[in-house]
Amino acid sequence: MNILLANAQLLAPKIDEVRSVMLNAKPDLGFFTETWLRETISDSQVNIPGYSFIARNRCVDIHGVVGLYIHDSIKFKPLDEFSDPDFESLWVWLMPRRLPRGFPCLVAGTVYHPQLGVNNSGMLNHLTTTLTDIVGQYPGCGIFVCGDFNRLSLSRLTS
Repeated sequence: MNILLANAQLLAPKIDEVRSVMLNAKPDLGFFTETWLRETISDSQVNIPGYSFIARNRCVDIHGVVGLYIHDSIKFKPLDEFSDPDFESLWVWLMPRRLPRGFPCLVAGTVYHPQLGVNNSGMLNHLTTTLTDIVGQYPGCGIFVCGDFNRLSLSRLTS
């Protein structure tokens, strides 16, 4: 599986460049942090042919927001039950045509953790709880998480 990870810092005005990169690189998944998308930006403004796009838009602050482009060949289901309004994370169940041996499905997450004025322990608790719940709900599933963690220490998660 080919993936692309980018911190967009304002996706909509850069969509021509993002579209060009996505169509040239042809990743299966394109993870984006700091899209700065809001409800007022229509899906057609960030459309890339051959991909579905899902995002967690923010209503209060303009910064942050995570999004994921998923190639049309991959079946997917957003896992909204793992969303938390206090943390920027987006989780998706994936069923690509070909899976790594031994995995019944994949779950992908994209996370943005801001650098300043943040709740480090809260984000770590959110990620730990979410990953534990995913393992319980989707046993044997391959899990990968991409994002912008800034100065968040992930040693607790990786152990």
